Amino acid sequence: MKKHLIILLLLLTGSLLRAQVSLITVNKDNIDRNRIPYSGTRIMMADAVETNGPARMYIFSKNEKGTDKDSLYAEEFLKENDKWILQSKKDFCFPDEILMTWSNRKAFFDSDKDHYPESLFIFSKNAASNIDQQHAVILLLFHKKQFYTIEAKAADSYQKDYFSANFEQLPAPVKDKVLAYWQNLDKED
Repeated sequence: MKKHLIILLLLLTGSLLRAQVSLITVNKDNIDRNRIPYSGTRIMMADAVETNGPARMYIFSKNEKGTDKDSLYAEEFLKENDKWILQSKKDFCFPDEILMTWSNRKAFFDSDKDHYPESLFIFSKNAASNIDQQHAVILLLFHKKQFYTIEAKAADSYQKDYFSANFEQLPAPVKDKVLAYWQNLDKED
């Protein structure tokens, strides 16, 4: 009996270790566009994540400063055979607004234990005429080459949540983890 218990504990421990997600520090100034072909002209934020599978890189970049419309490009790259391959990309552009990444508000996890990381990031929409005037906060989730969003707006005091049409399709453990993060997030500017 004791032997079976030890084996069971070892198997559970091994399973938990395999489901871990590790964040790797990335210096955005050292990212070579020839190795990682990101869309924008300037990187706002970059994070690398490792699981038992291949490494992933998340890059948020913007268009040239001073252009008429502010654009934010959210991209996920997968490292295969020492090359970074674009896996998914989402562009954001809103008239008369500036998009600001919250580099200290992000999370990486594997709540459904499929060895494919769930990666969420927070950014805000601010008035182009006054960047201190926040219009909305957006959570962007990368999950299995798909994007999911939750948005809260200053116009309704951040009390109402606006979900992307596909949000309900998320597996329950992922949805629960994301919603818990969102509910604990201070959205006020």
